[in-house]
Amino acid sequence: MLNGLATVKEPPTHPLLHIHIHQKIDLNPLVALQFFQQSPLQSLSSQQSLPLMAEFLQQIDKAEGMENYYSKFLERFKTQRIRVKHLNKLSDMQFETCGVTAIGDIETIREAA
Repeated sequence: MLNGLATVKEPPTHPLLHIHIHQKIDLNPLVALQFFQQSPLQSLSSQQSLPLMAEFLQQIDKAEGMENYYSKFLERFKTQRIRVKHLNKLSDMQFETCGVTAIGDIETIREAA
């Protein structure tokens, strides 16, 4: 060893590391899953807190001072089965598929979602 460092011929020894590597950690998979899964009631209540698409688009119309401008996209969103929770994940191309082509409109909808 040179100055307390390992060399090619003398590798470092770490007895504590050796002990920790060989210790087995038992986790009950069912207990671990409980931390990550939502109950059906929890997921249902979170979905109910989101407004319906029609209400959401009406809120944007009202906030932007546009009478039924954003509401006109409702049918295309319905055709594509888009919900409010999906809006902030849509790409520009997906918005265009739903008839929303103006950059400002896309950004307004994303920000509101």
